[in-house]
Amino acid sequence: ARALRMIVENLLRDLMFETPSDPSIKEIIIEKETIDKAKEPIIKRSA
Repeated sequence: ARALRMIVENLLRDLMFETPSDPSIKEIIIEKETIDKAKEPIIKRSA
C-alpha cells in the first residue's frame, strides 16, 4: 500500500498545489496513459 501511495502522490504532486489556487478548474481526469507518463491529465475548466 505504501508503494501505491508514493506513486499516486508523485503523480499528483503538482496538481495538488496548483489546483486549489485556480477556481476555474472543475475536474481533473487521470487516465492509464497519464500514469504511464505518456499523457498529461485532462483538466476541465468552467466556461
